[in-house]
Amino acid sequence: MNPEVFKAVRRADALNDLGRGAQALAEAKGAIAADPSEPAGYFEACRATLSLGQFEDALAFAEAGLGLDPSKVFGHRLRGACLARLDRWEEARDAVQAALQIWPDQPLAHQQLARIAMELGDHKSAHAHADRATELDPEGPGTWTLRSHVALFNHDAPAALEAARRSVQLGPLDPDALASVAVAELSADNPKLTEAAEAALSALRAAPHRSDLAGLVRAAVRRMVWRAFPFGFLVGLVIGGVLTSPLAGTEQATLGGVLTLVLGGVVGLLPAPVQLLWLERRIPGVVGLWWTAESSRWRR
Repeated sequence: MNPEVFKAVRRADALNDLGRGAQALAEAKGAIAADPSEPAGYFEACRATLSLGQFEDALAFAEAGLGLDPSKVFGHRLRGACLARLDRWEEARDAVQAALQIWPDQPLAHQQLARIAMELGDHKSAHAHADRATELDPEGPGTWTLRSHVALFNHDAPAALEAARRSVQLGPLDPDALASVAVAELSADNPKLTEAAEAALSALRAAPHRSDLAGLVRAAVRRMVWRAFPFGFLVGLVIGGVLTSPLAGTEQATLGGVLTLVLGGVVGLLPAPVQLLWLERRIPGVVGLWWTAESSRWRR
């Protein structure tokens, strides 16, 4: 590979890892222009356009790179990722299986096929590929994050949480591992919402460019804020009913009912600021990030 092209590809790779897709794409296009026969530039351009949501363009880049060198396992996996983002799941499965034909013991390809199998509702294949990925890479955080997802796919929240915690032990700064703990906690019958919020925030801090992690923070904090609302609302209704009971049977009975509902809502919301203050003391910064996520959602 031409040294200048190599440097451009390395820069594009680093920028893609940082989530700076537009800059990565510019570097990748520079590499392609410098040497159109080198597939690495096309693959980095594929990664960049995937992160920018340009899935058709990403697929075109992946296929262009594979056209130059169909032996590239990474290229087949990228093509599978593009097809998955386009909801072409059977084609995505075939693309990643092509990678396994070249390298049968590639753990990331088995992880990818397990995720595709879950989308296709294929429990048997999801388990088989997750088990094989574990055999090939038992110390990889991604392996255990995947096992957590497969457990949730089978409605086994305790096993999902156990696998997610193992993932964090192996990769304490891995955003996907941290996110898997938050997702597993939120899926539990008796979720520990503080732990879920803490894991989601840690994941977002590890990868601040990822909107899905911001959404996870929002979901965890929202669950905490609204958890006490039903009980507070019922208490407010009881209090409102007592206070407005003199209006029963009079022309102002409707007004009494409205006041009762309003009081129920007010009392139901009273615990929310207390919970937010407590959560901010426990996990500094989480309320600000939650509010930013909520505000951006309302603006859309």
